[in-house]
Amino acid sequence: MKKKCDMAKSWHRASLLVFTGMVLGALTLNFRGLEYILPAVSAVLLLLGFRSLRQENSWFMGCYILAVFRLAYIFAYLLIHTTILPGLLRDFSIFSASLPVSLFLSFATYFCFWMALHTMKTEAGEEPRTAAAFAVIVWYAVLCLLALLDLQGLLFIGIALVSFILVFYNLSI
Repeated sequence: MKKKCDMAKSWHRASLLVFTGMVLGALTLNFRGLEYILPAVSAVLLLLGFRSLRQENSWFMGCYILAVFRLAYIFAYLLIHTTILPGLLRDFSIFSASLPVSLFLSFATYFCFWMALHTMKTEAGEEPRTAAAFAVIVWYAVLCLLALLDLQGLLFIGIALVSFILVFYNLSI
């Protein structure tokens, strides 16, 4: 009985780390250094959460591997941006490829997380209700599309914030 309780606590702690990492990673605040701090903290939390869950199934292992790559990418990005290299090398393709790499890692992590939850529910013999995890992928894709279209205004910010709260609230329950 104690082992089952310890497993439940471990699962709760790991899922809380993953959920918090996803929320912080989805926020973009460009003031007081938060544009650097939030992604770094998010990557660490995702790594710690997925590290605990990597034995559950192969999709969680994929999430863990992607979290390792994401953390390495973010810390390399931070390290490079503490030097003069970005100003000297801004015309090179490696710096223009940083956004697609970041988007790929985010989408791949969210996809693997969705499939991991689906697989876990199926293996447990439950009905796989993972619509909230899929909604995170859709929410992120819509936000990327809105950013590409350069839509601005309080209406879009309000809709994005309300949908953010609804999606992540449904993911947490």
